[in-house]
Amino acid sequence: MLYRLRKYGFSAKILEAGDGIGGTWYWNRYPGARCDIESMQYSYSFSEELQQEWKWSEIFSSQSEILRYLNYVVDKFDLRKDIQLGTRVHTVYFDEMHSRWEIQTNREDRLFANFCIMATGCLSAARVPQIKGLDIFNGQHYHTGRWPHTNICFNERRVAVIGTGSSGIQSIPVIAEQADHVFVFQRTPNFSIPSRNGLLKAEYEQWWKSNYAEYRRQISEAPFGFILKDKKNISAMTVTPEERQHELERSWQNGGLDFLLSFNDLFINKESNDAAAEFVRTKIRETVKNPEVAEALIPQNYPIVDLRNGPIDEITPNGIRIKEKVYEVDDIVFATGFDAMTGALLQIDIHGRSGKTLQDKWTEGPRTYLGLMMADFPNLFIITGPGSPSVLTNMLPSIEQHVDWIVECLNYLRMHHYDTIEPQVEAENAWVLHVNEIANATLFPLANSWYVGANIDGKPRVFMPYAGVSLPTRAIIKTTTGQMVNLISNDVSKFEELYKFIHHLWATPVEVLFVFGIIWNEIGIPTMFGYVVLLLQVPLQLCFSKKFGAYRKNTMRWTDERVKLTNEILVGGQIVKMYRWEEALETVIHNTRKKEFKSIRKANRIRAINMAIYFSSVSLVSLATFGGSWLMGQTLSSANIFTILSLFGVLRNQVAAGLPSAIEKFSDSLIPSKCINRFMNLWKQTHAKTFEEHSTDMSKRISGSIIMD
Repeated sequence: MLYRLRKYGFSAKILEAGDGIGGTWYWNRYPGARCDIESMQYSYSFSEELQQEWKWSEIFSSQSEILRYLNYVVDKFDLRKDIQLGTRVHTVYFDEMHSRWEIQTNREDRLFANFCIMATGCLSAARVPQIKGLDIFNGQHYHTGRWPHTNICFNERRVAVIGTGSSGIQSIPVIAEQADHVFVFQRTPNFSIPSRNGLLKAEYEQWWKSNYAEYRRQISEAPFGFILKDKKNISAMTVTPEERQHELERSWQNGGLDFLLSFNDLFINKESNDAAAEFVRTKIRETVKNPEVAEALIPQNYPIVDLRNGPIDEITPNGIRIKEKVYEVDDIVFATGFDAMTGALLQIDIHGRSGKTLQDKWTEGPRTYLGLMMADFPNLFIITGPGSPSVLTNMLPSIEQHVDWIVECLNYLRMHHYDTIEPQVEAENAWVLHVNEIANATLFPLANSWYVGANIDGKPRVFMPYAGVSLPTRAIIKTTTGQMVNLISNDVSKFEELYKFIHHLWATPVEVLFVFGIIWNEIGIPTMFGYVVLLLQVPLQLCFSKKFGAYRKNTMRWTDERVKLTNEILVGGQIVKMYRWEEALETVIHNTRKKEFKSIRKANRIRAINMAIYFSSVSLVSLATFGGSWLMGQTLSSANIFTILSLFGVLRNQVAAGLPSAIEKFSDSLIPSKCINRFMNLWKQTHAKTFEEHSTDMSKRISGSIIMD
């Protein structure tokens, strides 16, 4: 964010609660902490020089290596001078009179800013359970999300680990290597998929660096922001049990997150999800069947205490009590996660217009527009906030996407002399409804997880991320409601027109041969003269149809652009208040319409030539036929002439009108066919290496859904 703001000439300051750089990788230093996204994909894309010179050591990087990387980035681009460490924000207040934010910190700072960007993270508010007696515990207690920066040694210690989520799964084996005894307190068992981690091979790294431009494009279009080794866009229920088993096994052997996306409906179809879950259970049973393997995975000093039989009653000075049993321990590790998505924001006292607090606004759950902004909180942006894909994706591309959008938005405001920007309440309500509708179409809300705030007492049960990530970002940007309406009302109608003429493609050759036989029977060889002229019209028509198709393609391109712009204006007129926009938008629409008319005029010239050929065809063919007959010394009767003219009149409708129209409609339908096919396949991730450039103008994403004053 700071790098991009500087590039656009903005002055900015980062307030960071930690005493060092790194965010989640600064705080989460627990043993075994590691990223679940491949290193080559979990990195910044804004600098080609950076991505070429940094070298990762492992396929999946450890916390320490990622932290080194982040500090390297900060130093490389000289960002540290604008970062104020050890500063926790207490209050953020919007001053309506001056249209600016006032920020107060634990250091008694008072800072003023036109724009306030909350980059507080989705998983940064550590949750330490309020268990009776924790304050009298004689030993040490730690939280995986607030791990000390000093080396913690568990040698000859009895350690209790509470929680078996991702941080618990990663830390328990490492702690168990040191400790004499480890008690694992578990309420909800979790699956763990093999990562297949290892040293990063030099040739693999070089291949990525040589093709980073294309891979970054694929990542930006991928539904979850990362590239899979081999993804199949099919349902687990549309294949045979043997094929399903084979595909799950292949994904399992690939390792990493490939398994979660081995089929395209594991998150939306319970049968498919159950099949994948049973496969994992089978793998676990196969793994732990051997007693030696079982001992290695779950040693005797590693008992699991099932909290489903009863919660922890209290912490005693020397241990943990559940009912009558006390587990004596020297240290306690809380792997209990976070108050996700909303916790870090609600810890800050944020006041918007008329003193409205964020606490009040989010009483029944978070409400945002696109996960980026909120009504009544002007000029306040959130990076990967609730209502955005965020935690369901590769976080770095998601962060970069939001950063790009925010910076482009700020630049737009500056260029057009606007002071404030905020979503309309109607737009925010519509987005929240959409987020909930998408979530309810998946299996995510059925799990009693932190995604819905189930780990926090009293927190509203709302699925907080945006689960509609099956369409890539670029697809969403490119398709507006107006374009969809145009697709249905205009493009689809071309197929209806085609079906009215398509029979001419086979009927015309049959009729031409049939009529040829009749005329040949009447006058013989002179028939050939007329037919030569008649058939010469066919390649001529093909040539014109090709030109017509090219002009039609341009027309449709500009029509789509005009409809898209018009849609944005109409939507804006309904739910947005903007000033000083009429003249600029009129010019944009006029210029687009002008280009559209230019293509229409060219296409109509081709159509006019076709009509001229149609009306002159009988005369030209008759002239060639009768002229040939005269040159050969034949004598024609009125009966011959009448019959031949009648038959040529019949052929004219087929050869000069029906067949060209069929060819024209066929050519005309190819363009919308491609448009419809492209729209219907927007969700697919392409792996072809096209190395094409694509727009990074993110400001179009909220067109018609903001207030600017």
